[in-house]
Amino acid sequence: MRRRRRRHQPRRPRRQRSRSPRAPGQWGNGPAIRDKLERGASLNEGALGPAYAFARQNPGDPRPWLLIAHAYAQLNWLSDSVERYQRAYRADPTCRGDPQMLEDLLKATAHRVAGRNAARAIRDIYGAEALPAVEKAIARGAAGGDGNERLDHLRDSLAE
Repeated sequence: MRRRRRRHQPRRPRRQRSRSPRAPGQWGNGPAIRDKLERGASLNEGALGPAYAFARQNPGDPRPWLLIAHAYAQLNWLSDSVERYQRAYRADPTCRGDPQMLEDLLKATAHRVAGRNAARAIRDIYGAEALPAVEKAIARGAAGGDGNERLDHLRDSLAE
């Protein structure tokens, strides 16, 4: 026995999923994104949509901005990464304790385009406390010719 589909009956609308976080302390798939980043998985900008949605709903929370900034640094979108780290710092200055933040900002400092803004962010956020990390980055020599010059200039400006 076959069921007949009524052609003239309108379809029921699909239920819309809520874009809000499931619980106050849980922000979408942020932890899943963080786990992927820690495993070295590559992300695209579309995967960060839930983090952006949470950031819009919770402007005082730096966690989504830190996550987005780290993802952008992983993708070598260093100018975007610096901007997101600055947003996170404006949302909550204690986020400067994030273990990846200074490392990503130093990586951006050595970059030709993002270098000036990254150096300014390091001076504003960390000040002279960043000197040991800057010294380590210079000693590694991973930045290359112009990048090492930018790091040297940053070191000199922090020492003043």
